[in-house]
Amino acid sequence: MSKILTPEERQSLQKLWANCMQPHLGRPVVTLIDARKNDQIRYFSGRPCKRGHYAERLCCNGACVECLKLTQPARYEKIKSNPLAEQRRRERATKWRKDNKTKMLQSHARWRAANKGKLSALHRNRRARKKNATGTHTAEQIADLLWKQRNKCFNCLRKLDGKYHADHVAPLARGGTNDIGNIQILCPSCNCRKHAKDPIRWAQEQGRLL
Repeated sequence: MSKILTPEERQSLQKLWANCMQPHLGRPVVTLIDARKNDQIRYFSGRPCKRGHYAERLCCNGACVECLKLTQPARYEKIKSNPLAEQRRRERATKWRKDNKTKMLQSHARWRAANKGKLSALHRNRRARKKNATGTHTAEQIADLLWKQRNKCFNCLRKLDGKYHADHVAPLARGGTNDIGNIQILCPSCNCRKHAKDPIRWAQEQGRLL
């Protein structure tokens, strides 16, 4: 007589099957039960959706994230073209934020903790726009630049160990751009000493130019 599995045991077996039979996925399986226990909004079953996507799913309705990327833009444009539907959508969003303020703040805090690089890039881009500087850069470009500098300060060659500043070579206050080509990674000490100095003057002070 076969044993009747509990939902927890069934989820555990599904996780084991996905991790063992599908190693090419490159990510660990997070069951719906585990995701809800940890207050996560997404889970990963290790199984394809009806369109064949091996992607995360939403805990609230099981919808595939990749499918939403395909269908939501068209749906959003349809709602946006209807002023009444757009107004109802905004009212529902406003009501949800008001009724779930604590949950929203916790979600924002988790995102900020998990995306510090993206948050810093957003702040730098916003500061550049306020100064009417041209160009933007992303957190991925900063990470690539950090790798190219071998995780060392561009000026003093000190090991950064996760503590660094993304500095504008030509300062924004002196007309510099916000493109990645005008960014260098400095340690906090060097960046504070450089501040908004002209790059040629700064290089002369460091003995790199006569």
